[in-house]
Amino acid sequence: MIAKRYGTVVIEDLNVRGMVRDGSLAKGVTDQGWYQFREMLEYKLEWRGGELIEMGRFDPSSKMCSNCGSVKHGFKLSERAYHCGVCGLAIDRDLNAAINIRNMAFQSRGGHSRIHARGDTGRIPDSRGY
Repeated sequence: MIAKRYGTVVIEDLNVRGMVRDGSLAKGVTDQGWYQFREMLEYKLEWRGGELIEMGRFDPSSKMCSNCGSVKHGFKLSERAYHCGVCGLAIDRDLNAAINIRNMAFQSRGGHSRIHARGDTGRIPDSRGY
């Protein structure tokens, strides 16, 4: 369904081995089959003429403010919301990271500053994802 609906998909190169060592994440991570999902997604996208872009695991996707670009050092995994001390943005940690991954991938390809997901107008979702 993902490959059928989207021509370009951006994923993050996660440190799955490191996540498995974290006792609170281990079961959830091992149950997902991340490698197999990535391989199947890549195959289906290529088959449909789409593209899979993989962002590096050391890019500051969750530590960078998706509004102003400032980087927050010492941001712990236990903190589930991102609060920017520079511009005041308050947003879910994962939504902030998703917006940053999308924007970094597109910028690395030499494009505009935003990817237009689902053919929309380029509007960046608010903290609720709308």
